[in-house]
Amino acid sequence: MGSITPRYRSPHRPIPPIQDVSWDGSTAYAIGREFAHDPDVTAVFCGNDETAMGVIRGLDDSGRRVPDDVSVAGFDDHPLASRFIPAITTARQDFAELGRHGTAQLLALLRGESSLALEAVEPPLVFRESTSAPRPHPGAPTAQQPRVRTGLGPGRKPCPLVGPQPGGGTSRHGG
Repeated sequence: MGSITPRYRSPHRPIPPIQDVSWDGSTAYAIGREFAHDPDVTAVFCGNDETAMGVIRGLDDSGRRVPDDVSVAGFDDHPLASRFIPAITTARQDFAELGRHGTAQLLALLRGESSLALEAVEPPLVFRESTSAPRPHPGAPTAQQPRVRTGLGPGRKPCPLVGPQPGGGTSRHGG
């Protein structure tokens, strides 16, 4: 397992363990149903688009909406990814180009012209309907509901303190 770029880490949310699924869509569907019961799950990145399809269906069948409740992204840009509902955000792989590149490296190696050098190919991200910005937790401040930072309101009367608390959750209590 590779490391996650530090800029994507959140000090408030640990990175969950990777879930193993098979190429059979039923395991992805089961994981989607499992994730649906965890309100902390806000996004899922799947190793391929077929898995994303199963996760989306499992979430949907359990009452979680994609992308309103949970964002789901896949990998490969399967021909059906753009036709699925919702259309799947995915990292596009150009299999033909990867094949040409690999063949050229192999032929050069067989001719003794080069040593085997692995090169990272960054796939383009194709944004579609299955992802969106995270939604605030219920009770979290929004542009219309500013966070109250003092415990005393005008006239030094107690007013509620509202805001996200360490470890998740929201506090709402009098001053």
